[in-house]
Order: sequence, then structure tokens, then C-alpha cells
Amino acid sequence: MVLLLPEDVVRRAREGEPAARHEIAAAYARPIRATVRKLLGSRNAGDVDDCVQEVFLRIFAHLGDFDPKRGVRFSTWAYTLARNFCFDQFKRRRLPCVPLSLPDPDGESDGEWLGRAEPPERRAESREFLRALGRALDNLPAELRGIFRLREVEGWEFRAIARRLRLPLGTVKSKHYRALDRLRVLLRSFRLAS
Repeated sequence: MVLLLPEDVVRRAREGEPAARHEIAAAYARPIRATVRKLLGSRNAGDVDDCVQEVFLRIFAHLGDFDPKRGVRFSTWAYTLARNFCFDQFKRRRLPCVPLSLPDPDGESDGEWLGRAEPPERRAESREFLRALGRALDNLPAELRGIFRLREVEGWEFRAIARRLRLPLGTVKSKHYRALDRLRVLLRSFRLAS
């Protein structure tokens, strides 16, 4: 659902007028909540209200970044902020995992990087996972694989990747998310030990 607010409402909100900000919040409360609820899923249903509030805080904090002359509707811009906030929540909640920049698990140094206190079966599982991850990465399209490696292996920020690849920031984030999503599917048989 695309909500079209009068241009002057957004302009007045950018100038700090409380009534205009209230109009935006009233118009977008339900659709932003639905978007956040859909993205967070049922496992995180208890966090929806907090996330919606945080999304609106971000919308109002970044109103100065919205430029209607760029041809982007305010609704698209607001939904993009909501989506990116939800993706950031997923990244923050990510379970600890083995870094991807480790030495070859088949090499002699595996006891060093896995930790000498780990039992042999855990080391074997880690080796198996790293092999499966390598195969899964090979199955990704080259562009998704490249963005994933720049972000996850080399630790690049999204803005730096966007500049290097000459892509919009939102496109880079979207492709990174698609790479993660495909890897989740390809590696669904692996579960972290509790």
C-alpha cells in the first residue's frame, strides 16, 4: 500500500513542525508496523513495538536526508529505512560463529584455530561446515558471492562496497541479504550446538 502524503507535510516535518511529524506517524503507523512484523517474523513478535518506535525515531532523525527531487516517494524511503533497521536487528542478534578468515581446516594448524580444548568431534563438525560453506558459496551467483565475501570475510562496510562496485547502497544491502538467505537454505542441515 502506497501512502501519498502532501509534499508540504514532509517539508514541514523536515523543518521540525510537530504537527507534521504527527501526521506522518499517524499515516504510516499501521503499514510500518505490518512491514516490521512481516520482516521480524513470529519468533520476534514481542519486539515489534520497540522496533516500530525505533524506525520512527530514525525516520524523523533522517528526514533531512530525504530529497523528493531524487524521484523517490516518501513511502518508499520510509519503508526502506524500516527494512534496513530490521536487517540490522538480524545482524545484531546473529549467533556467534566461526570466522571465515581462518586457516584451512585441513591444515596442520587446525588445533590452533579451533582451540585445543575443543573435542575432536566438534573439530570434525567445524571442518565439515567449512567445506559445506565453501561449496555453498560456489553455488551463489558471482555478484552475490562477491558482496558476501567483501562484507563477511574482508569486513568491508556496506558504503565502501557500494563505492567499489558502483552500486546504490540499498542494492548492496539487498544483495547481501539475498546471499545470506540463500546460504541459510543451502546450509540448513547445520545447526549450532546449544
